[in-house]
Amino acid sequence: QAGGRPSRHTEIWRCRAAPMLPVEMDGGARHADRGVGGDCGLVSGDSPTSCSAMRTGRSLESSTFTATATYVLFLFFGIGSWVTVTALFTELPLLVVSLPEGWHLASVLALAVQLGNVGPLAYCLLRRNLRLQGDGAAGQARLAAITTYVVLGTGAIAMAALAKTWSVTMHFGGRERSVPLVLLTAVAATADCTSSLLFWSFAGNFRAVHMSALAAGAGLNGVVASGLAWVQDAASDRPRFPASAYFLLVAVVMCFSFAAFHALRKARCAQVERRVHQVPLAGEGAGAAA
Repeated sequence: QAGGRPSRHTEIWRCRAAPMLPVEMDGGARHADRGVGGDCGLVSGDSPTSCSAMRTGRSLESSTFTATATYVLFLFFGIGSWVTVTALFTELPLLVVSLPEGWHLASVLALAVQLGNVGPLAYCLLRRNLRLQGDGAAGQARLAAITTYVVLGTGAIAMAALAKTWSVTMHFGGRERSVPLVLLTAVAATADCTSSLLFWSFAGNFRAVHMSALAAGAGLNGVVASGLAWVQDAASDRPRFPASAYFLLVAVVMCFSFAAFHALRKARCAQVERRVHQVPLAGEGAGAAA
């Protein structure tokens, strides 16, 4: 101490009343101290700052703009959860008149969607394997982030591929069948089923209000798919644009969702909205459930 004033080291010691927690930042996994009462967090390697200064800094950085921008990003992110499967069933009135299965196609696609449940199972097994190998929280977070990118990218690719192949049939089992459509439906469903496991745990890293944004976005995927079908006038004899264009538009929607997720991980406005002292890593919230 100098002149009765607590030294900087004394202030830092007071902040370090709680254990070190890993935090996912732009540069990778780092560590943060959880302050007394969970009000502040010091990132390892940053300049020493007192708890009160950290509280003041967080209140200054967090604003209506950052909250609104993050909320909108979560809306777009949430739309990508089940929009591909919803779009497929919304487009059925146009598909059944062109494909040999007719309305029996609906039950075939429903079965293909059920096959998508292998996605969450495979992800949980992979997480368990990493845990047995001794990978820490940083490894689990990287797995969750990479898998989320793969899920969103797979959905976009599946829709783009359907734009080219939805009308292709193959002779199988003694009759013509829409093999590419069924296979790509299973691929899209695998991505959508896995998204249910990933998206919510990622949103748990942010303030509670953004969980509602994710839920709203997930609810909007039906609005988006149905809205595109309404503009297309899919149920009429002369739709405004073909199914190929419809699937391409859905692929574009998935690209927006992909970009929103990337922004939520990297944009500064989203980092301000993170609850770093409560849920440190993306995907870590699902670890207990897995």
